[in-house]
Amino acid sequence: MARRPTKRVPRYREIATILRSELAEEVYSLGGLFPKELDLCERFQCSRFTIRNAMAELEAAGLVERRKATGTIVRALQPAGSYVQTINSVEGLLQYAKGTKLDILEMIELQTDSELAEWFDLEEGTRIIRFGGLRTETETGRQLCWTEIYIRPEFSELLNFIGKDDRPVYRIIEDEFDEKVHKVEVELSACGLTDKRATQLDVDDGTAALRVHRVFTASDGRVLEVSISDHPEDRHSYHLEFSYETLGS
Repeated sequence: MARRPTKRVPRYREIATILRSELAEEVYSLGGLFPKELDLCERFQCSRFTIRNAMAELEAAGLVERRKATGTIVRALQPAGSYVQTINSVEGLLQYAKGTKLDILEMIELQTDSELAEWFDLEEGTRIIRFGGLRTETETGRQLCWTEIYIRPEFSELLNFIGKDDRPVYRIIEDEFDEKVHKVEVELSACGLTDKRATQLDVDDGTAALRVHRVFTASDGRVLEVSISDHPEDRHSYHLEFSYETLGS
């Protein structure tokens, strides 16, 4: 039987592999300018189309970022892996894994609009509190998402407890305010990051993101907490795993 010819690696991928290696070896400075397309064309003796395909691979891996006015910037020397949260219980759906922390950067007292009023089953214009902050990996400091937490006004002292230990917010409400979460609704959806959120997470305006929306409800039907977390597309994923025994318990 005749042997199949070895499939040749595309030229742009060969170039991308070389450039990845050079980034890992710190040939280029983090935050510095990456070589221009024309310079790379001359170096590798190839077309601009080939270089653009190679650069697209580096950009998709989060290694470089092309900016109109500045040029191509080195964003990372190694591909950044996304934060994977493995969930194998209902409890796991309610919180982030250990090894992350939430830093509260803003607290705003606002009046409910129609959407918030519906969430909390309150009249429009009712006073409510919103916390906002960045969740990061404790070890690396890498930003994972922007989180907004909406709570009832009677839980305003919650800020005194967040960040003091690794308890999730709903657990603090249970422990410190003598409440009990009876039901949790979790909704995953896609969204685009606005200019403000994109800046806070160090990504481009309009970057695709995974939105995790949680609603925590007491047994009497009162909504205790609503949280909305937006994760840039390459920084978080969920791995769900349930057994029949777990689901039935």
